[in-house]
Amino acid sequence: MAIVALIIVVFVILFAVAVVSAGGDPVTLDLRVGTVHTTVAGVFAMGAATVVVAVIGLWLLRAGIRRARRRRAEMRRLRDVAATTAASRTDETTRVDDSAATSVRRHDETRLQSTKQPPERSPRSTTSDPDVDGTFESAPRDT
Repeated sequence: MAIVALIIVVFVILFAVAVVSAGGDPVTLDLRVGTVHTTVAGVFAMGAATVVVAVIGLWLLRAGIRRARRRRAEMRRLRDVAATTAASRTDETTRVDDSAATSVRRHDETRLQSTKQPPERSPRSTTSDPDVDGTFESAPRDT
């Protein structure tokens, strides 16, 4: 494929050189708004320039289409990643909420059990030393 392309490029270059070297004949172009006096080589050069500009325009159009396609694919991929991340966060949040609710439920049950049973009291001693539970028999006095 590359060999065929190189052969075509060589023929185009040879043709361009032949036209420019033999194209010294004057030519008059009537463009309805005026006439242009040039040579065959000038007409050929204008045509070649027009083709080069057209090829550059098509190349830019192709590059723009490819870039837009890649951007759309990237946006689609990022939306999918965001959706799966949001779904996993929702699942994780649900798990955290469930575990938090379970912790609250256990705390409430423990609190209810502790309010149902009266606290154990130790017998008070008759001395001013602290009891086993760390309380005094009487209130402290100011000295």
